[in-house]
Parts: sequence; C-alpha cells; structure tokens
Amino acid sequence: MHHIILIIGVIIFVLPQISIACAVCYGDPQAPMTAGLNQAIFFLLGVIGFILSIILTAGIYFYKRSKSLNKSRANVW
Repeated sequence: MHHIILIIGVIIFVLPQISIACAVCYGDPQAPMTAGLNQAIFFLLGVIGFILSIILTAGIYFYKRSKSLNKSRANVW
C-alpha cells in the first residue's frame, strides 16, 4: 500500500498539471462557471442531507414503534 501512495506522489510531483485545481479553487469568483459549480456543490450537499434526514427519521420511527409494541405486549402478559 505504501508503494502505491509513493508512486502516486511521484507522478503528481513529476506531472503537476494533473493536480491543478478547478475553477472554484483558483478561478475568477465572478465567473458563471464558478457560480454554477458552487450551486451544484450546494445542491448535492442538500440531496445528501435530505437522504440522511430520511434515514434518521425512519430510525426514530422504528425505535418509537418498537417501544410502543413492547409496552403493549407487556400489558397483555
């Protein structure tokens, strides 16, 4: 594993043009491409946040439902 990391590091050091940053990192902050990339990043963060909130909500729902089922079963016995 260390050999692979070393090889990748040497390649990036020898060929620095493959490690050049995108327009968001070094470009004109007022350019339309930069604004579009920023909007895309925030959109994808929103999608990930939405999906994680759905998973969290489902977990809370299942927890509360199992807790209420356990209480109802305890009352029967």
